[in-house]
Amino acid sequence: MGDRSILTHRRAIGPVFRYNDRFFRLTLVLLVSFFVSAYGGYSMQEAFSDPWFYVEYTATYFIASLLVEWINFVTCQLDRAYDWEQNGGIRLVLQIALGIIIPAVTEIFLAALWFKMIGTDIRRTTFIQFAFPLIVLLITTFNLYYFTHYLYLKWQRKAGIPKDGEENSAPAGEIPVYYGGNMQYLPVTDIIYAYREGKYNYVKTNRQGESYVVSLPLDKLEETMDSRLFFRLNRQIIAHRVCCQGHMPAEYGKIQVNLTPSPPIKLPVVVSQKRAPAFRDWIDMKISPD
Repeated sequence: MGDRSILTHRRAIGPVFRYNDRFFRLTLVLLVSFFVSAYGGYSMQEAFSDPWFYVEYTATYFIASLLVEWINFVTCQLDRAYDWEQNGGIRLVLQIALGIIIPAVTEIFLAALWFKMIGTDIRRTTFIQFAFPLIVLLITTFNLYYFTHYLYLKWQRKAGIPKDGEENSAPAGEIPVYYGGNMQYLPVTDIIYAYREGKYNYVKTNRQGESYVVSLPLDKLEETMDSRLFFRLNRQIIAHRVCCQGHMPAEYGKIQVNLTPSPPIKLPVVVSQKRAPAFRDWIDMKISPD
C-alpha cells in the first residue's frame, strides 16, 4: 500500500507517544453510531422499538469503528515518522490527507455500498446533504483530539510527570524508553552511552546499535548508572568505559575522548578542564569482575 510506505519508511526522530484511549474510542463509536443512525429519522422511542434501526446501527457502528481505528493508526504512525514539532508542515499535510480526506472518501464509498445492499441509491437519500457533513465534522474533531492529546503528553513529558506511573514502576536496574510507538523497559547494562541531540535525550545500546528516546534528564539518568562503568563526559553525553577507545590532551587542559561507535554529535567529545582529573582517575580505574 502506498500510504503505508509513507507512514513507515522513517525511524522515529522525536518523542513517540502511546495513546491509551481504547475505552474512549469504543465509547465514541457507540455514541456517534447511535446519533448518526437516529439523525433526522427516529425519535428515541422509535429507535429502540424499530428492528430496522438495529440493522442500520450495526452497519454504522462497523463503518465508524473502521474509520476511528484508521485515524488512530495513522496518527501513531505519523508520530513515529513526522513529529509535529520537527516536521510541522509535512505532518499537517499528511494528517489532513490521511486522517481526514481518506476517511471521508471511505465513508462515502462504504455508505454507498450499504445503501446499494439494501436496494437504495445513495443519491436518492439525504445522506450527502445532512449526515455526511456531520461525519466529516466528527472525523476532523477526532483528529484535533489527537493533536491536543499529543500536546498534553508532550507537556507532561517535559514537566517530568510520570505517565501512568511509568518511571516510578520501572524495575530495578532498568529505565523506561520509547521506540516503535511503545514504552518499554531497558536494562541499564545494555547502554553504551546516553546523549542529548537537539531537544531530546537518547540512549544507544549494544543491541545492534539501536537508539531509544528516553524521557529522563541526563542528570537523573546518571544517577541510575554504575559510576565505575559510566562517566559524565560533558553536558551532552554519558559514556560506558567500553566505548571509550582512546583519549588525548586538548587545549586548556581539556581531554578529547574517542568513542566507538561515534555518537551522532557534530562536535568532538571533550571533557572540561575541571573534570579532566576525575576522568583520568576513572579511565585508569581497575574494575574487578563481580
